[in-house]
Amino acid sequence: MENLKHLRKLMQDNSLESMAIVPGPNMAYLTGSEFHLSERPVVLILEQ
Repeated sequence: MENLKHLRKLMQDNSLESMAIVPGPNMAYLTGSEFHLSERPVVLILEQ
């Protein structure tokens, strides 16, 4: 969860209100879980 805290801090520093993360290396890094692209979309929406 430190990765998510760090990302939220970067979002705040750069005036970003939200961010969408799709499956791939970034989502794996942030969540520690592997998700794969499929016909059913998976999107991680982060808000400050």
